[in-house]
Amino acid sequence: MKTLAYHSPFLPQKSGISHYSSELLSALKAHYDITLVSDETELLDQEFPIITYERFYELMSDENTAFERVIYNMGNNTKFHKIIYDCSIKHPGVVILHDFFISGFIGDYHNWDSNNLIKFISKHYDIKAALEYFFNNYEIFEKKYPLNLPLIEHSKAVIVHTKQAMDLALKFYKNNDFLNIMPLLRQNISLNKIKAKKELKLENTKTFGVFGFTHPIKQNLELLRSWARVMKDKNAVLFIVGENGLPDFNEKLKNFLAEQNITNAYIVGWTDDELYKRYLSACDVSICLRKTHLGEASAALLDCLNYQTTTITNFSGFDDCAIYVPEVSDDGHELDAALLKAYNSDDSLAKRAKERIIKEHDPDMCAKKIFEITERAYSEPKELKCFKNRILVDITYVLINDLQTGISRVVWNELNALMQSTTIPIITVYFNGSTYNSANTFMAKKLGFPCPLDNDIITPQKGDIFYALDFSVMYRCEPEIPLLEAQKNGFFDELKKAGGKVFVRVYDLLPLTHPEFFPYHAGELHLRWCELLKDIDATLLAISSRVESDLKTYGFSKTKTLSLASHFKEYKKANKAKGPTFICVGTIEERKGIKAICLAFERLALIGANAKLIIVGRMGRVDDDFRAFLEHGEHENIIYKGFCSDDELAELYATSHALIAASYDEGFGLPLIESGLPVIARDIEIFREVLGGRALYFKDNLELMNILINYKNISLLPPKNTRTWGDVAKELLELFGV
Repeated sequence: MKTLAYHSPFLPQKSGISHYSSELLSALKAHYDITLVSDETELLDQEFPIITYERFYELMSDENTAFERVIYNMGNNTKFHKIIYDCSIKHPGVVILHDFFISGFIGDYHNWDSNNLIKFISKHYDIKAALEYFFNNYEIFEKKYPLNLPLIEHSKAVIVHTKQAMDLALKFYKNNDFLNIMPLLRQNISLNKIKAKKELKLENTKTFGVFGFTHPIKQNLELLRSWARVMKDKNAVLFIVGENGLPDFNEKLKNFLAEQNITNAYIVGWTDDELYKRYLSACDVSICLRKTHLGEASAALLDCLNYQTTTITNFSGFDDCAIYVPEVSDDGHELDAALLKAYNSDDSLAKRAKERIIKEHDPDMCAKKIFEITERAYSEPKELKCFKNRILVDITYVLINDLQTGISRVVWNELNALMQSTTIPIITVYFNGSTYNSANTFMAKKLGFPCPLDNDIITPQKGDIFYALDFSVMYRCEPEIPLLEAQKNGFFDELKKAGGKVFVRVYDLLPLTHPEFFPYHAGELHLRWCELLKDIDATLLAISSRVESDLKTYGFSKTKTLSLASHFKEYKKANKAKGPTFICVGTIEERKGIKAICLAFERLALIGANAKLIIVGRMGRVDDDFRAFLEHGEHENIIYKGFCSDDELAELYATSHALIAASYDEGFGLPLIESGLPVIARDIEIFREVLGGRALYFKDNLELMNILINYKNISLLPPKNTRTWGDVAKELLELFGV
């Protein structure tokens, strides 16, 4: 037989896993030559040789003395499992994961140190997870993130005990094929209910029992409240048997019984094994509840099923052999009904439960399955991956320039929505001139983390999705086309070999369709960029049908339209000025047609019209005279605000009467949908696509002037927009295929 090093807490250590191991080892010895690994000096089970962890490390350092197989039992108790965790990372083996969520263990393992935990979380998950940890207390965070990824991915195989653990893996990792399910074993017992009832003086009563440690999480108090409502006057008795899991909690339960004058319910507390089994044997109905389920099995529940009791439980997977109560609401009516149903029930469910224990939880069968899983893991080794995908979001231009533009706001809003819409790791990356690196340092500073995070070189992995979200061409920067340099350095070849996919957000092709508005070499750069996108086989996500049409004109076939959204909520109605106030939002450049709008308002001032224009946007490529006109000119009816924060912009939208959009061309025109205002727009194709008939269109500057003069007599409704960035993120994930 092959040699096996077996790691676990062992009896007499007070751990459910020590009891589990005692039963498993009796059956597993038929398959392996077993050595126990423990630093405890006095173990009850002396059948197997025992070595210390120091000796284990010595033996494993030499291939001639190393154990052929290693099994680790992992739970949440740091006292028992810290050394097991460290050992499993250094010397990978088969892990029996008793609790799918080990976040409680990880917190204690890192001494609850925020800096260490943030670094651990961001390294193994992503910055979104670190952000959630930072802004929540750990009791909330640990119920959402299992924090078992490094343990799993350093293992040769992982065994769990419940279907719920499989479901949680699928929910969180979108994948559970790295797990093997094997029920928690139970040795079939013979019972004598009549004898046990007689010994406990419980003849002729319907006996109810709760087993295991008492704690608020086990819903003991909710049970007693329900008992007081429907069972206190019946020929029934309730025993709560188990160690007190929280200081003073048993006293709280006893006080409740006294206050309610309940004489047929008792808090027994901790008992020795013999008395514990006697109560189980005497029990007709058992109750096993838990407020939160994190993939753990319940030894107490299996004891109840094994002792052939009618069982009330909210542990999933036992619907067919128990009275299943998915959850207990505040008024407890579900538990009231379950108690009454159990009181009036026969023993058919109890018999079905016993049959299930015999069929699915037999120790010999479980040990054989562990043997088969272990042998397969060692003979056919494979890399375990929790997440099948990572999403690498390229924010190079935003990181280098952090420009105050509409596209920058699109990048942040879409990135934020994407992070909120999936548990799949979202890794922000940037090109540093030679390699892609994670943008952790930038993101930590941007998000206000208390400790710096390291940037790591990004090596393409199987399943990676690369998403170029921000600007793809950077004028007057080095390099001007980061994607092209990354391709020259082999990044996209590596990504292709790893089976990765490339997606690129395309905001417009205006440097090609309207070169007159751009630097002299912009068209050339965009043509090179287009050729690159074809070479790397990217799927292009256009922000409008108009942009997708332009892409097809330039020979692209892998295209989709993924239109933009608004993150602005409906504004509170602010006091509007007496005269109409109009707002224009966008980078100040020739293409935006802002000169024409200003000219119209100068003429309105000359004829005495009481109308005001507010211009919001970063100064871009404009002539010096117009720059001076905006920045230094004094105009009572024209106010240039420069770039505004979202809060400032929302306030300006709330006090304005209408939005003016005078661009000669756009890829979309985000202010059209985010302002919530009636829109006066130049009559161009893209504005018709975005606004449809809910806008007032002008063909030239004279028409704009006439509209402004007669605005008070015009009835104009704002365009409807119900699309959110969450909608965009959902569509994006569908396009990614995750």
